Amino acid sequence: MEQKVRTKPYYDELDIIKGIAILTVFYVHSFATSPINIQASFSEDVQNFIENFNMGLFFFVSGFLFSLKDSWPEFLKKKVKRILVPYIVFCCLNVALRNIFSGFTISQNKENIFEVLINGQHYWFLHTIFLILLAMKCVNGRQKYGIPLFIVIILLSFTPLYKCKVLHVNRFIMFFPYVYIGYLMKLYYVDIKKYLSSWLLIAALFVLAITIFHFGKHSKEAIRFAYIPVSVLYVWGFSIKISEYMPLAKKIFCYFGKYSLQYYLNQMLIMFVAYRVTYYISYYGGIHIPVINLVICFLTAIAISTVLLFIEKQHKYLKIASGL
Repeated sequence: MEQKVRTKPYYDELDIIKGIAILTVFYVHSFATSPINIQASFSEDVQNFIENFNMGLFFFVSGFLFSLKDSWPEFLKKKVKRILVPYIVFCCLNVALRNIFSGFTISQNKENIFEVLINGQHYWFLHTIFLILLAMKCVNGRQKYGIPLFIVIILLSFTPLYKCKVLHVNRFIMFFPYVYIGYLMKLYYVDIKKYLSSWLLIAALFVLAITIFHFGKHSKEAIRFAYIPVSVLYVWGFSIKISEYMPLAKKIFCYFGKYSLQYYLNQMLIMFVAYRVTYYISYYGGIHIPVINLVICFLTAIAISTVLLFIEKQHKYLKIASGL
């Protein structure tokens, strides 16, 4: 039997980074406010320290994985299959569930599916990364065009356009630079990896990230231009160390990284259920310790999402719908 030959370098740390990123998404979304209010028991910093950079990890890695080899038809075929189809399917499911159970949610408002799809609500990451990768393909990744576009987008972030939420223009402006930096990292990764493999640099970046967050958490510019890149780099460096010295952790994070898209899609559908389960366990079990309730919600969400992933992997059309 002919084996499939890998034609491009594979780095374990990329799957580890994605694994860390998706687990932090579950962590951030586990701070429920209803029917159990977990969030009120914690300082905002406990949540925001992670929330401010975890999606940045995905954008940096997306840029790193961006390829120039595909023709336009091949590129569009892959992105439609991997991003656009899951985006449309799960947005429709999400809106349907929110409308059916609107009476049990905080807002109690019904949503318009067309507005959600166009403006990228709920699954905004897929909406934004699809547009950014289209832009990357248009400039073909070339620094001749990419760097001027990079500079223009940075400048746009200081204009009123940065506040425009239509088509998620604001998030396009915010995250395009991270994707492009991730792409540039790949071009020089052999040398970059040597530096990121240093425990001393990882520790220094971590301390720097804490310092920036402490003194700049009320400044959007400090978060975007300093905190997020520094945090991504220390997580990246730590992921390299996990790949080299922590086989069990590597296996766990790589698993979640491999299926990070599916976990991202699933968790948006089931967090309401996880909140309810946590509430009932807390109420009937007499558990009123916020940290334990947070852990229960976190593990419940992962468990339900894993069951959904198992089901999705068993059926052809569910595999297509979830981007498998």
